Amino acid sequence: MAAEAGCTQVHLDLTELDRFGYQKHAAVFEPILDAAEDNGLLHRLGRRIQLTPRGFKYRDVLSWMFYSGTVKGLDRAYYENLHAANVRARRNMGATPVRITGVDLREGVA
Repeated sequence: MAAEAGCTQVHLDLTELDRFGYQKHAAVFEPILDAAEDNGLLHRLGRRIQLTPRGFKYRDVLSWMFYSGTVKGLDRAYYENLHAANVRARRNMGATPVRITGVDLREGVA
């Protein structure tokens, strides 16, 4: 993603991702992009995708939709270990927090 100087507009040119195999995985990504567009989170300008102000607000949540199960699992493990090492967090959130950074830590929930 790139942001133009002096501007908060963020865009992604899918053509730039072709060299990383975007077309091979487009069937996975396109439904997510379609749903994001339908919900007013982004605009498509040809092969360029631009977040709307609402999309920019929820960009972190939107990005999670593109993470693989492996990456979500690694992130979950990282935050579980971080929580286990933080006495104040355990005191305030309990021994096993239900949610950290958009990942539901309950068994079997991605």
